[in-house]
Amino acid sequence: DFLIATSRCNCKLVQLALECKYWSAARWRKDLDSNITAVPLFTLDHPDGVPDANETGKLLISEANAQVEFFCDVVRAIAAHGGSVFSESPVSQAAGSLHRSAGLEKHATMYDHPKVVALIREFGLCSLYSDQCESG
Repeated sequence: DFLIATSRCNCKLVQLALECKYWSAARWRKDLDSNITAVPLFTLDHPDGVPDANETGKLLISEANAQVEFFCDVVRAIAAHGGSVFSESPVSQAAGSLHRSAGLEKHATMYDHPKVVALIREFGLCSLYSDQCESG
């Protein structure tokens, strides 16, 4: 199992890339009639999942939250023996972001999720921005 492998002292680096579909700014895109084409699952007001999601949205939020739990478990497992983690996820386009975009003022990413925010504080993690998807 992956989590057991990362907890071994010979595991020095893990690269993680959770599914983008939960956090992507594409969920905020509008069609020609200004209708949002895919409903955001996470916002800065609700970084652990929007409360008014439909059944499909609730399932996707549950999946995303499970992936966040796994991510946090892996980071803690490898950090326990001095290893490192590199992760890749869509960049924030919210107000105040280096990559802010009009209409995305409340865009939340995995790194805005309360459990990941706590993890960042716990281990002093930092962000490195790159162009496009750098994990592939």
